[in-house]
Amino acid sequence: MTTYEIIEQLRLIGTMREAVNETTGEFMFTDEEVEAEEEKINATKDQKLNAIQDYKLSLNDEITRFKEKKAKQDANIKRVTKQQDYLKELQCDLLGGEKLKTDEYSFYYTKSESVNIIDASFFNEYEEMITHKTEVNKTAVKKALKDGADFSKGAELIKKTSLTVR
Repeated sequence: MTTYEIIEQLRLIGTMREAVNETTGEFMFTDEEVEAEEEKINATKDQKLNAIQDYKLSLNDEITRFKEKKAKQDANIKRVTKQQDYLKELQCDLLGGEKLKTDEYSFYYTKSESVNIIDASFFNEYEEMITHKTEVNKTAVKKALKDGADFSKGAELIKKTSLTVR
């Protein structure tokens, strides 16, 4: 029996208690009949509730398995990324700062800049540089630093060199 059918049967039991024979004016069902029917429906309701709870628990197990799998995948991603960074460092060591073109790849360096926030609270007075209450808008800070702003206590401009391979 479906959940909706059980709910409907419970409603019908309520109408059974009040059902009156229009001819005789007597109740159509005795209290014992109504209680027997109610016990049957309540037993079915208990079974349905138990089955739903069992299924919910099995879903919890599945959620736990997914979380464990995701944690393993995240660890693998971190491990492989670290390995990739190490190999990139080896390439940089081999190139010694020089660019090189092989039959398959071109190795060269590109320059970029990023902002390292030393103290985010320093920027509380610069509303246009705050993206969230605890996050500084690094793009705005970078632009201001390039325009000559002095944020020496709050941020610094870091020049980076990155190896690019095509």
